[in-house]
Amino acid sequence: MNKREFEKAARNITWRVCMLGEFPTESPELAELDAAVRAAGYMPTRENIAGFDGVRFEGNGRAVYCAAPRTRKPGKKQTCTMYSLEDVRAFEEADAALCAGDYARADNIASTIGAASLRNELREGLERLEMELGLENIAAAMEQAADPDPVDELEQVRALLGRPHDVEVTQKRPGCCIWVSGNTRPLKENLKGYGFRWAPKRQAWYWKPAA
Repeated sequence: MNKREFEKAARNITWRVCMLGEFPTESPELAELDAAVRAAGYMPTRENIAGFDGVRFEGNGRAVYCAAPRTRKPGKKQTCTMYSLEDVRAFEEADAALCAGDYARADNIASTIGAASLRNELREGLERLEMELGLENIAAAMEQAADPDPVDELEQVRALLGRPHDVEVTQKRPGCCIWVSGNTRPLKENLKGYGFRWAPKRQAWYWKPAA
């Protein structure tokens, strides 16, 4: 059994087990597939990791996880997704950190995951929290340090920008980001040079106070 044949069999097994609820003892076709992957040196084990129902396949120096779709959509073509076991375990760890409010750890782990779909799901989770809690709170939690003199830094930013009447410079509270909103297009290059970053959801620039 070559790699392509194994992955096809793994997806078929995962679909039948997780989406159709079949068992090898009841389905001759599933029993045949199960015997084939075992004969090829892979041990299948059903497992739920961070909300993904799927089957783990280990053997021949490989450990992969085949995840079933979250929901079945009749009439729509669906398939199971193959991930490295390391990526799925990292996703599980990052998801736990996200649920615990450790945003910095979740963000750091997400950057190490090779599968783009898993990285994107974690990023979307962070973005949802940004919308729910406010980006200032997320940034402050990730920074985990208050600026020793936030008023001076806020005034320094205002001075750097020259206080144009159509630009607003704000800070919700000490330790939070400094935000620049309004007609910032003429100041774009200056803001980037000062270390500001663009937040598309708020259509504003922000800068994290130094620890």
